[in-house]
Amino acid sequence: MLSAITIHCRLPLCNRKYLLPELRICCTILEKISAECGDSAYVATEDNGEMIGFFCYSVNVENNVGFLKFVIVDAKKHGAGYGQKMLKLALCYAFEITGAETVQLNVFAENEIAIRCYEKAGFAKQSMEENAFVYKKERWGRCRMGTFRERNPENKGG
Repeated sequence: MLSAITIHCRLPLCNRKYLLPELRICCTILEKISAECGDSAYVATEDNGEMIGFFCYSVNVENNVGFLKFVIVDAKKHGAGYGQKMLKLALCYAFEITGAETVQLNVFAENEIAIRCYEKAGFAKQSMEENAFVYKKERWGRCRMGTFRERNPENKGG
């Protein structure tokens, strides 16, 4: 059964000595990403404190477009609906709190599991770019996905 989850919207997260070890490591990584990219970092946990995943979010207030980055769900939680629930909470925050009209993200085109999760959470493919990233001899495509406030009826406010 899918338990309730909470999105922690602050980094650094209070006093780290009270966090589970994997959250302490995660917070260190997220703080680094946040500092380098200027995004806000968020951690999703179950009510018992067990980490589900994390993501970074930013919004361009001039055009009301939000952007999710580094969306990661613990591999042990894959296939149980946690990713969708985390994304739905992220979208609620984006639409209701930051006033975004659109939220976008990029995902490796080859990551079909993540693409399906994003689609189930309300995202649709907007564009594909082949060979967007090259690492050693590997080439990876990029899929831009997005969703709009109107596609998410639970987020009609503003």
